[in-house]
Amino acid sequence: MGYIAFGQHSGVISSTSNKQSLPRFPMAASFAKMPSFKTKVNTLAMPIKTKKVDPIFTQNPPKLTLEFTQTLSQHQIINFNCFASGGASVIWQSNKKVEVVAKKPLTSRRNKYNCTMPSGQKSRYYWHSVQWINPEIAE
Repeated sequence: MGYIAFGQHSGVISSTSNKQSLPRFPMAASFAKMPSFKTKVNTLAMPIKTKKVDPIFTQNPPKLTLEFTQTLSQHQIINFNCFASGGASVIWQSNKKVEVVAKKPLTSRRNKYNCTMPSGQKSRYYWHSVQWINPEIAE
């Protein structure tokens, strides 16, 4: 399929982005405040290896594995955070690979995992998000 589409999840577009589910940052209503705009503009793509993630999941909660393109510093590992509805568990496989899974089954049709990490540059963070879709739940 040669189409390009945006998902309903926040994040940075990079060469590793799924072209059929590109992230975007909302900039309207309560999301349009200048401090959050500055943070969003300065956000960097998470330095991960390209791996296509199917947003339609069958295992609930879905597991996300991220493999980094570089060895992470201890500061980055300690400050790596992921968020999901009900919380997320982060399991480090090495200083270049991590697994993320929600602490509870996802109960909505559309869900997301958001992960952030300090970049080492002042006021700049890495961001990666994945939108998950549960086709078993009606719109």
